[in-house]
Amino acid sequence: MVSIGSNVIIAHGAILHDVTIKSYVLVGMGSILMTGVFCEDHVIIAAGSIVKENFHIPTNVVVAGNPARIVKSLSDDQRKRIYQGVKTYQDLVKRYKKSKGK
Repeated sequence: MVSIGSNVIIAHGAILHDVTIKSYVLVGMGSILMTGVFCEDHVIIAAGSIVKENFHIPTNVVVAGNPARIVKSLSDDQRKRIYQGVKTYQDLVKRYKKSKGK
């Protein structure tokens, strides 16, 4: 089962297999999250990362690599970019629905 919280961005080509992702997470392009990955709030998983089985990703970190590891704490600027990305996608949904008369 895959459980995805609110305000999560999953970029194209990402593969999620039996994972839990909390809120305000950015999963980069082509990332692979294996069975049992548990990702807390406010996380960036860098593009192309492969997160091994049962890896627990704590809050406020950046994860990258193959195999993925915690590479640094999430900066205020990175946190703002996640929020802005979420807002951008939410605005696109609203624009689309409005253009279709829904």
